[in-house]
Amino acid sequence: MKIGIISDVHDHQLNLKKVLKYFEKNGIRIILFCGDVCAASTLQLIKNFDLEVHLVFGNVDDKLNLMLKKPENVKIYNFFGEAEIEKRKVFFTHFPEIADLAVNSKKYDAIFYGHTHEAKVEKVEKVWKVNPGDLMGLKAKPSFAIYDLKREEVKIKWLK
Repeated sequence: MKIGIISDVHDHQLNLKKVLKYFEKNGIRIILFCGDVCAASTLQLIKNFDLEVHLVFGNVDDKLNLMLKKPENVKIYNFFGEAEIEKRKVFFTHFPEIADLAVNSKKYDAIFYGHTHEAKVEKVEKVWKVNPGDLMGLKAKPSFAIYDLKREEVKIKWLK
């Protein structure tokens, strides 16, 4: 099984559509969204895809409208989320500082975060700590991450 990780869309709907199509085409059905979708109208794009999306809030999200207008296939957490997927404990947040606290807890197999707009994959002891970059292309090409549970690896992918 593979999990898609995205962050920092900042209402760039064209790139969000591209990555959602990529996920569907490649059989990726679970998405961890590490915040900063921004407007509810952008989040509405997700309802057109057969995906299970877990979203945490970022610092510029319109939280009230996102909660009121979220599609059925989106589960919204507050500032962090936890899940167990195929016996892997994952943690996701928007904020690097919260991700660091999760790493220090030693409770998780993988930790995902956003906010910095810089893609980064590292292993801290046995824990994946990953920032998928952003879909808006602020500091580099738009990017996202794939967590392959079968191969036990995380890779950054760049939008074309």
